[in-house]
Amino acid sequence: MIKQLRFGKFLSALMVLVLLGGLVAQGQNLSSQKQLLTFGFTVTANSSAQLGSDVTGVINQTTRTVAVTVPYQAVVTALKATFTSSPFSNVYGGVSTPTGSAAVSGSSPALDYTSPVTWTVEAENHSYENYVVTVTKAAASSAKDLLTFSAAWGKSWSGSCTPNGVFLQTEPGVFNGNAITFPVPFGSDLDAITVYLTVSPYATCNHTNFTAYDFDADNNGVPEARTLTVTAQDGTSTQNYTILPVVGAASTADALLAFAVPTTGSTVSVNHTTQTIAVTVPYSTTSIAPTWSISPYAHMFSDAAYTAEICSGATLTLTSSPQTFNFFIRAEDPSEMSQYVMTVTKDAASAVNTLSAISASFGKLTCVSTTTTGTLVGTVGTSTVTFNVPYGVTSVLVTSYTKTSTLATSSLVANTTVLTNGSTFTVTSESGVAKTYTVAFTTGTASNAKQLLTFGFNAAVNNPLFAAANQWTTGSTYAGVIDQTLKRVTVTVPYNTDLYRMKAYFTQS
Repeated sequence: MIKQLRFGKFLSALMVLVLLGGLVAQGQNLSSQKQLLTFGFTVTANSSAQLGSDVTGVINQTTRTVAVTVPYQAVVTALKATFTSSPFSNVYGGVSTPTGSAAVSGSSPALDYTSPVTWTVEAENHSYENYVVTVTKAAASSAKDLLTFSAAWGKSWSGSCTPNGVFLQTEPGVFNGNAITFPVPFGSDLDAITVYLTVSPYATCNHTNFTAYDFDADNNGVPEARTLTVTAQDGTSTQNYTILPVVGAASTADALLAFAVPTTGSTVSVNHTTQTIAVTVPYSTTSIAPTWSISPYAHMFSDAAYTAEICSGATLTLTSSPQTFNFFIRAEDPSEMSQYVMTVTKDAASAVNTLSAISASFGKLTCVSTTTTGTLVGTVGTSTVTFNVPYGVTSVLVTSYTKTSTLATSSLVANTTVLTNGSTFTVTSESGVAKTYTVAFTTGTASNAKQLLTFGFNAAVNNPLFAAANQWTTGSTYAGVIDQTLKRVTVTVPYNTDLYRMKAYFTQS
């Protein structure tokens, strides 16, 4: 009995040793690698405003240190690191032992690097190493250059006509060392010129971009230079630039660029050498409204004193033929002026008073009190208009007509004038000579057609009757079969249909 107990104890001890040996062997198979392989900060993980640009740290595996240099303007109080580490390892930020949640590259944690920060890398076998991350800001930039400059000017317009020319434009600056000039046209508003500029990275300027700048503080019309000061990122290095608009001379252009008279039948001929304009218009024309374009910034007047400005499209009344009109074009520089003389001549009055075409419509009442309509084309003779009308038609309505001369007039009114056999109408020439046309109807023979062409019943019209049969379909049509020989119509309707007071549809000859 004693021997059996001792043997049992031996077996238990043996099992413990085997289990411990397995655990030791398993521990020997786990990775012990625990290096921080890469470390840095990216704009993607943080932001451009917070970091400025991507930076990569320098890792010293001997001293277990990481040195990271960030831009001067970087905000280091809440940076998220991007990193890699040994296979199967876990990384912890801001702690010296592997506690808490493992860090996620590019995501967490956000740490304050004002002072050195400890990062811990834990191997698969739970051994770990500490890395100390030190973030240093780079020196502030001393760059203080004005890189680009442009300015947008605005030019006022005086007068009653549509502004003529360019009145808002952006001009690039011309650099000559630290002196910058840009052109502006005569008449520009020097009190409000919008400035656009770029400076060295991280530098600032004493003038806000995209805002107006006053280059004529004393309002005497003479442009004054302004100073732009560019301050480097370091806050101490500065550079001054003088900005000056250069005002151009007033335009001396006073040319007539285009001229037209939009009156049907008119002609225009412009002679720029003699500065004359010859216009012919139809005899009946009582006024014209010429259109034109002139040099930019110029004005058009009808008098040499420049008191009566006229605009393109102004109406001019014709009281005689020929009749002259003066046009005075004054340039932006008032010392420059050109004059054109327009002579308007009326053509001889047209004596054409003939009709070339006429159409009409008719309506004919059938035996069932419905009206059949149609259209007719009349035959125009020397002094007659003939319509071939159906039997029973006694009048037609004029729908359209054409005169040989568009300058002629007529007593006809389309869609209003009714013509009967023997009625008359006139066409009057532009010269006032009237021509009378007499209407003649040629009547066709009476139709002897007397067939019933279609016959049937629509369900929609006879709803109560077909509903009683309980067999009809909404929208159904029950068409009859017509026997023209026997003059018999057969219509099949649903069973039980009430045949009393049914409403039929039909057509006839």
